[in-house]
Amino acid sequence: MSRLVRLTDLWVEGEMVEFGNDPFGSPVCVWVNHLNSFEKEDVRRAAAAAQREYLIQLRDPEDPDRAGFEERLRDMTEDDLVRAGMAEYADEDFMLAQDDMEADEKYREDNAYVIERSGQLEEEKADEGDPRWLVVNAARDRILQARADFYRRRASDRDQSLRDAGRDDMGRNDVIKQIVDRWMERLAWMEYLTEQAAAEIHFALRDCRAIKVGDVWDHEHCDHSVKLTKSRAEIKKLPDPLIQKVKWVLDNSSVSLRDAGNSGAPASSSGSSGPQKSAEESTPSIPVETSGVRPGHSATPSPAP
Repeated sequence: MSRLVRLTDLWVEGEMVEFGNDPFGSPVCVWVNHLNSFEKEDVRRAAAAAQREYLIQLRDPEDPDRAGFEERLRDMTEDDLVRAGMAEYADEDFMLAQDDMEADEKYREDNAYVIERSGQLEEEKADEGDPRWLVVNAARDRILQARADFYRRRASDRDQSLRDAGRDDMGRNDVIKQIVDRWMERLAWMEYLTEQAAAEIHFALRDCRAIKVGDVWDHEHCDHSVKLTKSRAEIKKLPDPLIQKVKWVLDNSSVSLRDAGNSGAPASSSGSSGPQKSAEESTPSIPVETSGVRPGHSATPSPAP
């Protein structure tokens, strides 16, 4: 019986990645297919579903991760609890500080000046010793100092807010609840990113049996529409160096919705990435499973020194 495939599965646009050699000395190759818009939507849905499921799990008061986290918070001193809260609010405070900067007229003036003036000097190929660079660099220093000051003020406000809110037992319980809520949201977001990465690699990683002829890789016998993994769960078994190479290719590629199904058959040849080695026909390796830790399970707030 013939294999049923979606039209979008026939889209082949990507590049080959070499990943070491097999036991016989032949290079191991994989094909990294660029994701089309339909696949990107599938990735988003899978990641959002994983995020929701993990958040539901964490909202159960009897969940062991949540229970252990709350217990550690309750055992903390006031200073340690405040630091734990500030760690969970760090991203939000950074964004608030960014808003403060954009609202500050002097900061906007310095920033606009540096962008415009440095562009002019670079276009003129002005020497590093040009005195005009001194003025630009002085403005850059003011910007860096302003950023630090804005964030420091936001962090100070957060510190005081948490201390004021936790003055009594009832307030301390409210602070702990706030921290736990932020912690759950952060871990659920980390789950989203993890599932997103796994789904992207699952869609992108394809079979490649290229043969090197001279300095050229021949893909005549390849079927780059065949995925190497049957499920996203298998991605966790892949070695990290390969994952990083695949991520790099994906981060530097995209396929539009218009182009998503515009291929009638797998490509027969393509360029390769990375150093090339002489070899006979290569086959994809089956990696050794490595242990994985679910994101956030070890990400607990620890008292700052």
